[in-house]
Amino acid sequence: MMSMEKRLKQKTRIITFAIVLGALFISGCNNTNDSKNEPFDYGELGVSEYKYPEEFAIGDNLRAMLENCAIYYTDYDNSNEIDAEWEQGFIHNFCQNSWFGYDYLNSIGDNGGLTISKEQVEYIYNSFSGNSAEFMSLTEGEDIKIDEASSGFSYAELLDYKTEDNGDEINLSVTFKISNAVDGDIEKEGKVTLIKNPYSCFDGYSVKNFHIS
Repeated sequence: MMSMEKRLKQKTRIITFAIVLGALFISGCNNTNDSKNEPFDYGELGVSEYKYPEEFAIGDNLRAMLENCAIYYTDYDNSNEIDAEWEQGFIHNFCQNSWFGYDYLNSIGDNGGLTISKEQVEYIYNSFSGNSAEFMSLTEGEDIKIDEASSGFSYAELLDYKTEDNGDEINLSVTFKISNAVDGDIEKEGKVTLIKNPYSCFDGYSVKNFHIS
C-alpha cells in the first residue's frame, strides 16, 4: 500500500504539471489572439502604421476625406448601422470619385490598377470609420472599378479648424466652404470627432462623428 508521503509527493507533481500546462495553454491562447487581433493583412494591402507627430495637424489625406464628408454627409456617427444602400453610396463617394483623391487609392491607379477588391473596400471603410464590417453588397472575388468616375457637382474646402485633444480622440470645430452650381459658395460650421486608427489611410485617423449645419 502506498504511503501517505508518496501519495502527497505524487499529488504535488500532478498539481505542478497542471499549473505548468495551464500556463502554457494560456500563453498559447494569448499569442494566437495577438496574431489575429488585426482585421486585415496590412502587409498584403501595402499599408504601414502611421507615425503620429507630437502635435496634431490635418494632413492632406485627412483633409481630403473631411472635405468629401462635407459634401455627402451632414450628420454621421460611426455607431450607426450600415445597410447595402449605404455601402454602395460609400463605394460611389469614397472609392470611385474622380474629385476625391488620397494616397492609398492613387497608388493603386499609379501602379496600373483599375480595380480594387472587396477587402480593399472594407479596409477603406475601416480607415474612414474605425469599424470593421463585411460589405454584404459585394461578393468575394468581385472587382470594383476605380476608373468609373462618379463626380458630383459640389466642391468643399476646409477653410479653418480648431482642435481640442482628448487623448485618443480629437475634437474639431471646422469651417467649410461648400460650392455648387445652384447655391454658389456657402460657408458652413461643423463639429467633428476623430479617433486614432494607426493603419488608417487617412493619416492615421477615422471619423467617430461628423456634423455640419
